[in-house]
Amino acid sequence: MFDLRTRPSSPLGLAATTAVLLLLTAGCGEVTGTKSVDKQKASDGVLLATVTLEGVGACAGIPVVLETPDGTEELTTDGGGALRAGGLAAGAYSLSIEADGWLPVEKTVIYEAADPKDLGDLTLKLETVPVQGSVALSPGST
Repeated sequence: MFDLRTRPSSPLGLAATTAVLLLLTAGCGEVTGTKSVDKQKASDGVLLATVTLEGVGACAGIPVVLETPDGTEELTTDGGGALRAGGLAAGAYSLSIEADGWLPVEKTVIYEAADPKDLGDLTLKLETVPVQGSVALSPGST
């Protein structure tokens, strides 16, 4: 959702260029929980992380794609932004995290042991886009 606000630089709104502030409203999803990649490998490892959106914090329902040696799994963060992928065998794993309005994060992890591996905080930075232009306002409008 976008909220576009303008402020004229003169009372008559005759400025050639007007500053525009584009505010992004975070669209945190519903809590959909976490998903184990392979529940039958209970003795194998776990990847943990917390996914946050810059300026917003942790959100539920942020989609995460996990590339495993066996294929692709789609995960989502829980209500606290936590990500858990369980039942992992040793190998290389790639995480891709995307949310509208934020720059994506990609991380490759070499997993070697059955112990949990905490990747810590994975923060998606707010995507900024320069906006230029002019706005003509009618006399008396604000």
